[in-house]
Amino acid sequence: MSYLHIVVFAAVVGTGAGLHAAAIFISGGSHIDATATVLAVALPVFVFELTLVTIYSLLLRTADRYHIWIFSAAALALVSAVVGLGASVGAALLLVAASPALIVVAYETVGYRHEEQALREAEA
Repeated sequence: MSYLHIVVFAAVVGTGAGLHAAAIFISGGSHIDATATVLAVALPVFVFELTLVTIYSLLLRTADRYHIWIFSAAALALVSAVVGLGASVGAALLLVAASPALIVVAYETVGYRHEEQALREAEA
């Protein structure tokens, strides 16, 4: 578990590379199609979110159902970004950006209470 942060860093780098590929696609100089462009951003974001939930669960030694639901909703946003490419790459990238934002909003509104409860149980 002590090296999982490396996966987080790699996912952030991968997201940056995917955003660079998306910028090239939008400017018209890309050799890949729209689906590959969105996947280049969505896959590293998914790896980041999955690693984040894994680290959280390992550190607290619990699999909190609420956080699993949050992760599932964020993953659904990523899947809808890739599958729903009828609109545009820009719209798909907005859905990809909404995925981690969903996690933050859910944690700040309700999730922190679950974490406080898990920490109290871990101390006992």
